[in-house]
Amino acid sequence: MFSKSFSHLTFAASGLLAALLLTACGGGSDTRGCGSDCDATTSPSYPIVDPDMNSLPPSSSYANICTGQPWYPEKSFVLTYMNENYLWYSEMVPPSVDQYNEVGYFEALLSYRPGTSAHPVPHPVDSYSYVTSTYMADIMDTGYSPGGYGFSWVTDRNGLQRVAYVAPGSPAAQAGMRRGGVLRGFDSYGAGTYPYGANSTTLSYQDPGSAVRSIPLATVPFQQDPVPIVSIVTPSPFPVNNRKIGYLLVLDYSSIAQDKLIDAITSLRVQGMNELVLDLRYNQGGFIHAAQSLASMIAGSNAVGGFGMVRTFERQVYNGKVPNVTLPFTTTVTWQPGITSLPPGYNNSSNRVKYSIGYPLPALNLSRVYILTTDLTASASESLINALRGVDVDVVQIGTLTAGIPYGSNRRDNCGEAYYPIEYQGFNNKGFGDYTGGLAPTCLVHDDFNYPLGDGREALLNAATEYIRTGQCPATATQ
Repeated sequence: MFSKSFSHLTFAASGLLAALLLTACGGGSDTRGCGSDCDATTSPSYPIVDPDMNSLPPSSSYANICTGQPWYPEKSFVLTYMNENYLWYSEMVPPSVDQYNEVGYFEALLSYRPGTSAHPVPHPVDSYSYVTSTYMADIMDTGYSPGGYGFSWVTDRNGLQRVAYVAPGSPAAQAGMRRGGVLRGFDSYGAGTYPYGANSTTLSYQDPGSAVRSIPLATVPFQQDPVPIVSIVTPSPFPVNNRKIGYLLVLDYSSIAQDKLIDAITSLRVQGMNELVLDLRYNQGGFIHAAQSLASMIAGSNAVGGFGMVRTFERQVYNGKVPNVTLPFTTTVTWQPGITSLPPGYNNSSNRVKYSIGYPLPALNLSRVYILTTDLTASASESLINALRGVDVDVVQIGTLTAGIPYGSNRRDNCGEAYYPIEYQGFNNKGFGDYTGGLAPTCLVHDDFNYPLGDGREALLNAATEYIRTGQCPATATQ
């Protein structure tokens, strides 16, 4: 599943905006097989001129026609594709044909408009669907940027831009930036702040309790590690007797995440872990199949029902024109990313899939898991939480309310743009999928930035280990 929009969490160093990692098949194909065979070279008419929403031609009639009257073929593709696949297609109100280019036309189909005499029912707000360039979509799919600085930031409760994570070895790390630092300003915005290629910037940075200093940064090619911390935690102030607590930080579900997650779970098993703290506080989504594999490894035998029946990870309910899809909990690898286009400079030979379809997944067989969340925990990460609860794994959620995005999308490329309209809503094994208000924490604890991620003294992780120790929320939490 995907997250709704660009957020304050920006992997400025890696060039990866985690907010826009989506569930999708790779490249220009979608899960219903619409690839190069859908591409047309001619079209007799453009339905956007006087659209009849009850008898639109197929989107394949307009796919990849990138010349002609100003944006008419592209906008015709947008309207017909949305009519076929958009979850709320019946509520679309096509705008004036000459009012927008193809991107604006797509966004206008989603925007709120009050009722009129022609369309008396107001069109609802859809803040989830979006469009980006295929260049950016490739970066989001792979987690690789031709240029980045190596840090992410979020806006804290006081409105300060705080460094959330610094990638080891990155320009930001070499400049001495660390979690909790405050960003006081940039000498440039736009490409200098969100580079995605060769660029540089100078920022004003302040470590807590220290003076503001100026830091010049130059980008480097950067592959975001989706699972940068896998460890056995030493809780503070003292260990939890007879319990080995594994800690797993998962930043995204990019195309390389599944392999990294299999390695991480295998490592924790070898180390004798018997409690897991899964940190999804900054994970805004990605390929749903990577989340499916992670949930399957966590639950293991607990996802098997009576008579050996494997239960549902997520049932994806489409718009009635497209068949629904059921993703089960699984014991083997069932998916490989189908990335057909790659960002410039991406070394595909060094990022090949390590675990092919059919490889047995390591299983933790946990009946309880501790998951750290914030309002940046979204889409595929929320699917994982919902799916585990659907098979009665006790999810102790530590942190704050999640984003509330039970919807998903499939990438569709056309004329240099990658479209992600909402296409389905996801439901767990018990049929629950109505959490647009977010998933509420068991223990309300705010992200405090005082210690590195993975440090036993860090607020959310410390609250989780305290719960493991006592079986209840710590006294500092507000339930």
